[in-house]
Amino acid sequence: PWLKPGRLRKFLMVFAHIGTQGYVPVESREEGETLSVQCPYNQPYRKMLKAWCRYVDEGYCSILVSTYSSYGHYRYRDQAKRTTIHDNAQNGTVTITMDKLQADDSGVYRCTLYASPRLYRLLEVQLAVSKGKQVAPVNTCPLAFHLYLCLLFESTWFLFLYLYHLC
Repeated sequence: PWLKPGRLRKFLMVFAHIGTQGYVPVESREEGETLSVQCPYNQPYRKMLKAWCRYVDEGYCSILVSTYSSYGHYRYRDQAKRTTIHDNAQNGTVTITMDKLQADDSGVYRCTLYASPRLYRLLEVQLAVSKGKQVAPVNTCPLAFHLYLCLLFESTWFLFLYLYHLC
């Protein structure tokens, strides 16, 4: 058969590689919340600029924040003062924080190495920001610690109605 042990292993490796190509992790948040993303990179890239960009369309990513090019710990904040980028070159991690998220922040973002004019993707994430939780209708027993009292009240009320109908 065509799926001999050696071929099967190669087939599975190719299939696994193809399967991961289109995967973008989704981060769900509500308006007002914060997104924090850590992007690891290899030490040879510690002196390169890093950037956080919003993917606009095929081949174009709009840079929101970027780091300084010199070695060390640096921060940069965007003009709206809601997004920061922090490059910890000693441990090879860029941390991006987006504060006070809004529904229109939803979209695909990339953490990148930045060698102007090119961006080299380190990590990609899809951000989904919702307007917030819907308020649940008011319940007779809204809190868990009142459950016993509510059950007692409701069973007493039921007993009262039952006796009332018997009389």
